[in-house]
Amino acid sequence: MTSKKGQALGDMLLQRGRSPAPGVVAALPVNEMPMVLTLDQLRPNPDNPRTNRNPKYDDIKASIRVKGLGTVPKITRNPDSAEDVYIFSDGGNTRYAILTELWEETQDERFRRIQCVFTPWPGRLKCVIGHLAENDVRGDLLFIERALGIAKAKAIYQEETGKIVSQRELELFLRTEGYPVSQSNISRMEYTLEHLYPHMPALFNSGIGRPQVAQLVTLRGAALKAWNIFTVDYPVSVSFNEVFGTVCHSLDDPEHYTFETLKDELISALLQAMPAPGITYDRWLIELDPNEQNRRKLFGEPAPLPQHIVDADKGADAKEESIVPAATPDSPVSLISEANHSANEKPSAVVRQPDAVISLSDNHVSVDLAVSQEPVEQKEEEQLDLYGESAPSVALPFVSDAAAVEHHEALPTAPVNKVAESPVAFANTGLEPVTDIWQISALQDDPEHLQDAAFRLAFELAEVLEAEQELSEDNAPGSVGYRLEVRVQQASPITRLLAGLAGDADASLSATELTNIVFGTERPEDWPLLDDVQTVKLLRLIRVIRRLRELQRQCRDEERQG
Repeated sequence: MTSKKGQALGDMLLQRGRSPAPGVVAALPVNEMPMVLTLDQLRPNPDNPRTNRNPKYDDIKASIRVKGLGTVPKITRNPDSAEDVYIFSDGGNTRYAILTELWEETQDERFRRIQCVFTPWPGRLKCVIGHLAENDVRGDLLFIERALGIAKAKAIYQEETGKIVSQRELELFLRTEGYPVSQSNISRMEYTLEHLYPHMPALFNSGIGRPQVAQLVTLRGAALKAWNIFTVDYPVSVSFNEVFGTVCHSLDDPEHYTFETLKDELISALLQAMPAPGITYDRWLIELDPNEQNRRKLFGEPAPLPQHIVDADKGADAKEESIVPAATPDSPVSLISEANHSANEKPSAVVRQPDAVISLSDNHVSVDLAVSQEPVEQKEEEQLDLYGESAPSVALPFVSDAAAVEHHEALPTAPVNKVAESPVAFANTGLEPVTDIWQISALQDDPEHLQDAAFRLAFELAEVLEAEQELSEDNAPGSVGYRLEVRVQQASPITRLLAGLAGDADASLSATELTNIVFGTERPEDWPLLDDVQTVKLLRLIRVIRRLRELQRQCRDEERQG
């Protein structure tokens, strides 16, 4: 009897306990508590803002392999999730990936079973902010990862509150949650995600930081502002976003990207999209200059240029302008008599002056000259390097403002020269529009500007035979602004001509090749390779190189004398 009761009791003790009814989920802890979980029970947080491999991944893995997991990760569980797994609440995703790799490599149990601290579910929003804060403390997040994480936090916050959240409200909310971010940074991040990241994902994922991003934001903002102003007078068929996006997409290569290259390519694309007279490469360069933008913020828009300077930049004939020193108001009559007296005398010596035609303006004394048709009033001019000696002629007299007022006479008005009236206005197109072959603006009369202009002109000429890849920009001292990228023997005729202009002694053309490039022959099928526009640009290139070489010689002389 006793044995039967003992056997029944033993059977009852060995029976399984009650199984939970189907669909019933065990209640989660309501407080923090330690837990030991296996890798199978864990998953990375799906809202983790880190999208790229941790730059310290290999160092962390080496440390965990030797010492084990040094910190206890915090985990949580979303009660609304269909998966019966735990996720990391604030950090730990990199360590999870490393432990998974080490377990697969070693099958060591210490990498499979993890000591954790369970935290009650705080909500998706707090998890995103927790991951942002935890990664930012170590400084591991890229700029674009922070931007994407804050954008996700804003989207969840708006979904929970049911309203549109401003940048200021988002800043205050993140600050109260222990993740302070300034409103200006939030604004820059949102601008980047909307206008920059879609066109250059590889560049941003490579890890460019806030200074580089600020450069891009400033560049796009300045270009868009100038575009909107210019398109009022010059309608275009493409949008700014198309132009900017195409340029950015073509340069989305972290290995070869530079900001200066992007800026140069953007200006070239803007010139092609808006081939308007007066809007040149240098005009865009000024509009995109951050220092100029800061100056305008402080002092407002610049005053309009005097009309004679505008006319000079648009292609006024060099023979219709004269550089005469301003006279003192107390001696106008004596100066006029001296000028008339000098008309009857041949000067004993001619002082060599620079080639450039420079326009000057003075706020106090203004000098405007009208060119008379009389031979006696032609100005003194010298063409350097064209003849053995210059052919002097008489200098024009002038009348100062004070003298004109004293004698109740009006100053003669400088002739107005429109771009359309220029004999070469048809060449006002392309990367380097040409409205005048000879004249060089005072704003561009320096080696750097002339080298840039020479390269753009040479590039356009090389495009005639699809040989632009044979040239590259060269801003080294003593260069004309470009150089050959191939051996002279392999170069096309047009690039050998350009190399010869640059001073390459090995680049020589036969008379037949030069004829084919510039003139063609009498046969109907033998048209020249250069059309009228390109011929004008070739002449302009010669003029630019002449002036550039003159400035370079002057620099060498100054160096020797110094």
